[in-house]
Amino acid sequence: MAGSYAHLRRQAVDFVARFSAAGPVLVLAAVRAAADEVALEACTDALMDVRRLAFREFVLDLSGSELNRRSLAPIGRFVREALAARVTAQALERGELTYLRPVARFPGFPRALTATFEELRLNAIDPARLQSCGESGPDLARLLADYTRELAERGFADHATRVLLARDGLSASYNTLRQAAVVTLDLAPRSSLERELLASVMGAARTALSLPIAAE
Repeated sequence: MAGSYAHLRRQAVDFVARFSAAGPVLVLAAVRAAADEVALEACTDALMDVRRLAFREFVLDLSGSELNRRSLAPIGRFVREALAARVTAQALERGELTYLRPVARFPGFPRALTATFEELRLNAIDPARLQSCGESGPDLARLLADYTRELAERGFADHATRVLLARDGLSASYNTLRQAAVVTLDLAPRSSLERELLASVMGAARTALSLPIAAE
């Protein structure tokens, strides 16, 4: 089901208004403000049983117990960029880069590399698979392996790690989700691990409604 944002937002509001009287409701959106707007419009009373979260916030919430159990610290983009810059500088110093060497010293390279790392990790593409992927494959494989090692050695959990932990630890939240009605608004994860996690959440809910924006 897809349509214009205004139409889908109206459907989300109706869903929350209908199901909030019967139990907990979870509103998931790409950004927290969108979920807040739906809940506030649907509920004239207290929002005690209506949770509103951006998808990344939800992932952090689901993975929280595993993060604590494993003593992992969640990190955001700035720390990830710093790690990308570090592994790039080390690889350059060791003379390990070939194809990417001409661009690796550009100021914007760590940011671009950080985005690439996240895409690769969220699609479960490991360094071994990258080795034969075009001219940049061997360099990316080396950098991704170094980045992954840095995360492990420092006890850091990036978003991809949190998605994995949330997926693997979903059973701990299963009973809570079984009692909840879940609606997603303009939420269409592009990575395989995120789609898998979201499908599991929607399948566990007592009732669920997905409202993606129509593709242009």
